[in-house]
Amino acid sequence: MTMKVLLVIPVLDRPKEISKLLKSLNMLNLDGIDLNVSIVDDGSSTTIEHQIEIPKDKNWKLNIYKNNSPKGPGYCRNLVSNYLF
Repeated sequence: MTMKVLLVIPVLDRPKEISKLLKSLNMLNLDGIDLNVSIVDDGSSTTIEHQIEIPKDKNWKLNIYKNNSPKGPGYCRNLVSNYLF
């Protein structure tokens, strides 16, 4: 049986930290886990999508969403749940 896990990460101007987080996630043993990582750029001054390093050999799904202005972590989590459910 596979467990589905959704990890929502609201972020504002932190591309280096997100890159480190993605590298750490890639080192996890995810046997039996279907991991979906959703990063929500909450109105960063520059687009982080082009600045983060995404592991090429990742075994999980990655989605990146962008808000035009900061709306807070609660809004970001709800935004992703509205897209997926």
